[in-house]
Amino acid sequence: MSTQPQFYALFVGIDNYRSPNVTDLRGCVNDVKAMAAFVRAKLNLPHANLRVYTSSDASAPSAETPDALATRANILAGFDWLVNTARANDQVFIHYSGHGSQAPTVDPNNEPDGLDETIVPCDSRMVGADGQQVYDVLDKEIKTYIDLIEASGAFVTIFFDCCHSGSGTRGEQKVLTRKTAADERSRSLESVEPRTAARLTAQVNVAQPVTASGWHISGGHVLLAGCRDEQLSHEYRDVESGAWHGATTYFLLQSLRSAQAATTWGQVYDSVRTRVNALYNNQMPQLEGPENRTIFGELAPPADPYLLVEKVDMDGIHVYINGGPPVGLTMGSRVDFYAAGAGEMKGAPLARGVVELVEVDHVWARVTVPTADGVFPPLARVKIAAQSYNELVYPVAADNPLVREALVKRVEADGALSEEPVNPFLRLTKANESAGAIFNIQTHGDRYVVQDASGVQIVVETPPHTAEGAGRVVEILEHLAVYNNVRNLRNSAPNPPLAGALKVEAFSYTDASFSAPKDGIPLHTPDAVLTPGRKIWLAVKNQSSEDLYVSIFDLNPDFGIKRLYPRNTANQKVAAGKDFFVPNIRYPVSNPFLGRTQAIFKVFVTRQPMSFDVLQKEDLNEPPMGAATRSMESDNPLRRLLNSVRGAGTRGGAFIDDDPNDLWYIQQIEFAVLAENTSKSLAVGETSVEIGSSLEITLQKPAGFTAQVVASSVVQATRGLENAIQPPPGLSSGLAAEMFVPVTFASGTRSAIGSPGILAVNATPEELAQISAQNPLRLELTLDAEEDLQGVLPIAFDGQHYFLAGQIDEAVTGTRDPSRKRFALSITHLPLPADDGGGGGGGGTRTAGDAPTRDLKRTARLFFYKVYRKELPADTGVRKPRLNADQTPVFDGKLPVYDKASAADVAGAKRAALLIHGFTSDTGWLVERAWPYLGKLADYDLVLTYDYETFHTGMAENGKLLAQQLTALGFGADDGVDLDIFCHSMGTQVARALVELEGGHAYTDRVFMAGAPNAGTRLADAKKLIFWAGTALLNQAGIAPPALIANWFLKKILESAVSVGDLMPDSELYKKLNSGTQPLDVKYYVLIGTNKAFDGSVDWNSLFTKAGLEKAFDKGLDALLGPNDLLVGVSSARAVRHGNWPNLQVAEMTGNHFQYFDTPESVAQVQAWMAG
Repeated sequence: MSTQPQFYALFVGIDNYRSPNVTDLRGCVNDVKAMAAFVRAKLNLPHANLRVYTSSDASAPSAETPDALATRANILAGFDWLVNTARANDQVFIHYSGHGSQAPTVDPNNEPDGLDETIVPCDSRMVGADGQQVYDVLDKEIKTYIDLIEASGAFVTIFFDCCHSGSGTRGEQKVLTRKTAADERSRSLESVEPRTAARLTAQVNVAQPVTASGWHISGGHVLLAGCRDEQLSHEYRDVESGAWHGATTYFLLQSLRSAQAATTWGQVYDSVRTRVNALYNNQMPQLEGPENRTIFGELAPPADPYLLVEKVDMDGIHVYINGGPPVGLTMGSRVDFYAAGAGEMKGAPLARGVVELVEVDHVWARVTVPTADGVFPPLARVKIAAQSYNELVYPVAADNPLVREALVKRVEADGALSEEPVNPFLRLTKANESAGAIFNIQTHGDRYVVQDASGVQIVVETPPHTAEGAGRVVEILEHLAVYNNVRNLRNSAPNPPLAGALKVEAFSYTDASFSAPKDGIPLHTPDAVLTPGRKIWLAVKNQSSEDLYVSIFDLNPDFGIKRLYPRNTANQKVAAGKDFFVPNIRYPVSNPFLGRTQAIFKVFVTRQPMSFDVLQKEDLNEPPMGAATRSMESDNPLRRLLNSVRGAGTRGGAFIDDDPNDLWYIQQIEFAVLAENTSKSLAVGETSVEIGSSLEITLQKPAGFTAQVVASSVVQATRGLENAIQPPPGLSSGLAAEMFVPVTFASGTRSAIGSPGILAVNATPEELAQISAQNPLRLELTLDAEEDLQGVLPIAFDGQHYFLAGQIDEAVTGTRDPSRKRFALSITHLPLPADDGGGGGGGGTRTAGDAPTRDLKRTARLFFYKVYRKELPADTGVRKPRLNADQTPVFDGKLPVYDKASAADVAGAKRAALLIHGFTSDTGWLVERAWPYLGKLADYDLVLTYDYETFHTGMAENGKLLAQQLTALGFGADDGVDLDIFCHSMGTQVARALVELEGGHAYTDRVFMAGAPNAGTRLADAKKLIFWAGTALLNQAGIAPPALIANWFLKKILESAVSVGDLMPDSELYKKLNSGTQPLDVKYYVLIGTNKAFDGSVDWNSLFTKAGLEKAFDKGLDALLGPNDLLVGVSSARAVRHGNWPNLQVAEMTGNHFQYFDTPESVAQVQAWMAG
């Protein structure tokens, strides 16, 4: 047995998901194939050291055998293989490319947001062959495996190219971001990997501190994540091969090509984050763990690595090489061929060739210099002689004909006209094709908007919708292409001699001596941030034994490239062993509402005096620079390379072997820069104040109200706090993103996925208490006029809980821009901040009149959410959901497919089920989430649903309409059909109206009710039911469909709901239902939750009080309802005809009003009832 350290790798890539609820991806299989090919070629690894699990695109013939498919079982088996195989000092690499997601936590005590992070196997969210539900892989399960591997002494590196927060897609068949909606199914510990379940049962805290990536698996390993917690992980299309990849994977492979034994993950990460963030403004890869760990540990790559010729074409001059872009083989690369065997590959090769066709994990090369005898040797070894350097080409998506016209030029050759790009850096995509584009040109009204690959507006200037404006768009794109080329420029040689010649450090500071900052904070580390009020100090030391020449360039957020140092000459000579510093660098953020921006310094070092001024570029809003800085003699390969990047002089490809890499090197420092907050004073007598920003925010207030108002962002407000401020959990899931988008003060566009804006109101408790429905604050702001955007909703945060702070209002001012619209909202509730009691525990609340020690003022924080209407079905009546043979629903995209129900369906049935939804909901969630469980409990041959209008139509009327439709379908006393009804919330009372008031008892056998208000709910008395339900949903993710919240909040007058009036305990409906005496032979089974007072991070009783509801009812939640599921009390659920229904069974269970029919406990109870 070998004692040498080994390298083991587990790869999982998923393009095709079995569940119709999970959108397919593209590029994930390419990711892991390319990465596996890279490590095999780089380290000469045997296949036995790698496990690769994939799920290919459904449109292509699947190459996976069952044991190679990326199922949950196989993925866990792969982890087990690593646990059983890795030993001390081995290197373990784990790479996952696919959807990331979230799921309700199995350990609520250790998850403040109530959610576990997950990766999504290809068979997750389906029923397995054993009849059991298949779940995502939890971060807690992954951590268990990592702990076991590290316990053996192995070194672990994890790479996740996915994301788990937010969603930027709506209705696309193939998405460009790797995030899918949360799996809202509850799961038992029996479904969790056994060792993880045992740790949870033993109350071992397997949760970890929240990191920037959001993955809770921290430890001694290296974790490279595709993006930050709140960001999206995008897919990128290789311009050369056309293959899709994850953006982070693509540029990671590029950076790893030149990696050596001493290369660290920190060095690789610096290159990757630069290139990814250059293309995707809202994606910043994250590195966590020991960044100074070398990527191969003690495993040095072979000194003379080689590839193999595996096939020779019949023409004898084209050969198949078992490596592609991951190992540096790109279009035009030169290769040398040597005989098979183990000898050195030196001297004249047997043959030479050039790469002509590039695929993900192989290339075809044409032999340009054949062998002496003209016969190509079998299994020839391949050595890369010259990697082709081709500047990046940026695909541009534009549907506007004027822009498309401006991006091409017509060239005549041989009497024929052809179209070519007007600039070699830019390539126009096909019309109506935006996939793979790096830049997107959108038309908003009479203006052009320049967006990056993720749809974020990246240029403030919006040229007019004219031919001249289209020409300006092309100028902007040319400018951005050059800026990105310079930002990405690096010496990519395998081992540049000047790589360690300079030591470059950056610090933020406020005070300094002559030679060093006194309070310096490093900025040359990952995730460094320059906070407002601090300056920058750059320190450079020549660590070599020879004189060097240094130039420092600043790449600013306005897309300018300026020489920062030295100011008056092209470079600074630095003697061997000497150093210098550049102090007092200030970095203002030109748009303070951006929240944060990126500072980039490039430090060039050469052995000879040389000017890099050809790379300089004016800001987008500045006139062009003089011609002196825009040209350079092409007297050596390095200068030709720089001209190629900059677009000056003679252009064309260059080859790495032509470039004197020993003469130059680049070091790059990047860090975030936070903007100053925007503060306004609200004085007595004033009634209106301009907050500013591109949203033109205006705040109207009562004349006597005084406060300090600060407009900032989550990024700004969170910096320096131990506990980060997070958006409301209930609005943070992927599904919620379809209807709720946080407003960022930097932009009014929906696509600007920046840091959510926060408006902080700092005032005394007495002032905060003044704000009410009668005495509101009123906000107006300007946003893009989007067809389905209904309004803006204020959400307050008190440090512990989230509250509906007001309602959507009507704007009284307008805007001249036809592509934009004014929106208004009223703020009627500013909760007093949670009192930390001096210890940060958030144990109590301030009330008006309290005088907190040292600080009479308190701060109420407000989020703002754009609300988009998602139309729920109208009065669609009784329908038939289309089902597969295993009772799982058939979907069209994300929506269940329904068919028209007919009398023939009923006539041919023996056992039928009817699903009825609750308030402002629809049966979609019952079909999607509940029926896969319920459908297995009995042999149903007919499933029906009843969708109905819930807001303006009373429950008795809906029961009557249901009865009419059922009898029209043929249901009756002698129909020969056993009918079971499954209903939730308000739907339970519709079912009771059917049975008890409309004759439905004649054909209904059993009714299974969940969260049934059989004697109403006291919450309806003060017309606060919807307000309280919405508040509950804001504070816990995943407990109800976001569409339900959106539709509640979009109703202008919540108190006007007719159906809510029916839920008052003394309503006419309950007088009729519960005063009946006629014996009816229908069995009622009632599930009612007894939610814990403290559920995860949410103290429901405290939330009820702080929402002002205890004052409204003169009682707390539990005192008002008794044991309850948040909306309905147990006593009400039991009170069918005041407890006198003969065939009534009630089961109390854990959980709240939004957790029925798809939890293991509730399904088991229904199964027990059916069996009894």
